[in-house]
Amino acid sequence: MAKPAIVPDWTDESDLAQRLQDIGFRPAYAVLDFDETLWLRNSTEEFIRFARPSIIVAVVLQILGLLKPWRLCSRQNPDYYRDWIRIWAVVLVSPWSVIAWRNHAAKIGRAHVNAGLLRDIAAIRPERIVVATYGFDFIVKPLVAAIDPGMEVVVASSLRDAPRLRAIGKGYALECAIGADDLTRSIVVTDNFVDQDLCSACAHGFYVRWPEAVYEQAGLTPMIPLAYTSKVKRPKENYLLNGLLGYDFAVLWLAFAVFSPTILPFTVALGFYLLAFFAVYEIGYFDNDRVGLIKEAKPVVSPEFARYSKHFCPGWAWVFGTVLAGLGAGVETLGRLGVDGSDGLLADLRMFAWNWLFAMLLIGLTRATFIWFNALQPSMRFVPMLVLQVERTLGYALLLPTGPVGALLCISHAIGRWIPYVIYRYGGDRRDFPAHVTALLVFLTCLPLLAISDRRPFGEMLTPELGVVLLYLGLRAAKDMARQRSRGFRLRAELS
Repeated sequence: MAKPAIVPDWTDESDLAQRLQDIGFRPAYAVLDFDETLWLRNSTEEFIRFARPSIIVAVVLQILGLLKPWRLCSRQNPDYYRDWIRIWAVVLVSPWSVIAWRNHAAKIGRAHVNAGLLRDIAAIRPERIVVATYGFDFIVKPLVAAIDPGMEVVVASSLRDAPRLRAIGKGYALECAIGADDLTRSIVVTDNFVDQDLCSACAHGFYVRWPEAVYEQAGLTPMIPLAYTSKVKRPKENYLLNGLLGYDFAVLWLAFAVFSPTILPFTVALGFYLLAFFAVYEIGYFDNDRVGLIKEAKPVVSPEFARYSKHFCPGWAWVFGTVLAGLGAGVETLGRLGVDGSDGLLADLRMFAWNWLFAMLLIGLTRATFIWFNALQPSMRFVPMLVLQVERTLGYALLLPTGPVGALLCISHAIGRWIPYVIYRYGGDRRDFPAHVTALLVFLTCLPLLAISDRRPFGEMLTPELGVVLLYLGLRAAKDMARQRSRGFRLRAELS
């Protein structure tokens, strides 16, 4: 039989003073958690917020947030590594912030101190007041020194082995630091049940949530491309892997890059163009949520909008889009030069400028379409939605060459994504709609028409490109069908 879960004995902050008086002895140590307990902010996030240049720090941390490399370090306990990796990233891109932090900590240390907690602890006259935290020593120690120079940080994470402290726990670490006898005559005040081991090792452990405590993740302003989509628009999906790479990029790569004479440069250029496109495309998502909350009676907006919307800046989205489009244009120009050769520096710069111009033209046209989309009544938005899906796929023909098969793949893909939106907009359930089966059917239906319009024998269209495209569409459609069969089996099982 499974053991019942241990439920922490939470203490209201207004009752803490009395409960401390009721312990009936003078503690050897009063062990205080630091973040959101002794200090009513999170020290790790405050250091990240302080680090400069903030734009570089934000970009690096958000890329880490999308990739989540800490999941590779440990599948069972990835959180042991999350802040460690994030802080190392900040230290590497902003090493001067480590030194500058000392002066900054001296200024803000007492600004967020939990004066009420210190007053309640002082009333029971412990022999020593110490800090035990999973925060980082080089961040926490200057703050503690500003609060009380005589207070010691006994347990804290280090840049060298922070995950190890989380693995062994504060209880064992503090026992090694002060001894088991003194630990059993001590009390602990913390705001987190992760300190259960420490509270169990002491005479009394008090779990208190302080109303004045604030946790706010740093490094989110400005949001990089795809951050708004993954955090607000698609918070429950792995959109980077399943949406962008597995859906959009895969189709665009088959349509525009795989059979190009310079596949590698065109693939890289396509990646930059796609990120540039989505950087500005997300402004439409942001406006859609914002307008929906204002104008719609029952807006479909993620609860995460309230938390993250303040970090999204349309101006920065345009900056990211412009820079990424320039990178894509540069790589595409180099790829073309590798095949056609250089016609001189001026001609090469002109080619680069045209590539960049057409990339920004696609982005600008799509932005205008999204403005049109958001301006319409919801029931009429299915028209610009189709235009948006075509721009999201076939629009890249402005930037990169493709053939009839590639163009038809883009159109099929656009229609396959458009129909679920029409179903949703008119009150249906789109979650189980087989979009890939639809894309395959549209492709197969239009393929003979394409051969007729080209006025050439159908056999001439049986190219390797067509084979690869059909294989891709067939595999994706088969996955949709397998999911439909699985759903059917579940329904029959529920009804029987």
